[in-house]
Amino acid sequence: MQNEPQFAIGDFRRSKDCQDQMDALLSNAVDIMVMRGWETAEVLEAAELALKATWKSADADPDLQDAPDEAEVKPYPDAPRAG
Repeated sequence: MQNEPQFAIGDFRRSKDCQDQMDALLSNAVDIMVMRGWETAEVLEAAELALKATWKSADADPDLQDAPDEAEVKPYPDAPRAG
């Protein structure tokens, strides 16, 4: 899985590329939580609430993108590997 954008800002493909990456990450996260015993519906509800809270934080701190150490995405150590 790629971690960095493959297209420049302004390229119409960039948004779709980002969405594809997030879809894969979220799918893996949901799978892990379900394998650990959570119900899919409660995992998805928790993910929705977490995304809303993250959105609020980003609105409150518009310079978040300037702090990559705070926003760095780290894979789950036991995430299923693609392929």
